[in-house]
Amino acid sequence: MYSFNTLRLYLWETIVFFRSPSERELQHFHQQLWFHC
Repeated sequence: MYSFNTLRLYLWETIVFFRSPSERELQHFHQQLWFHC
């Protein structure tokens, strides 16, 4: 069962991916995400 947080994260990741398809920005986003956790 998916938690609301995971679902929201997946949705946001998809939006970010479509907005900036560059892998570098996506990687940076992941790094920030891990630091926040």
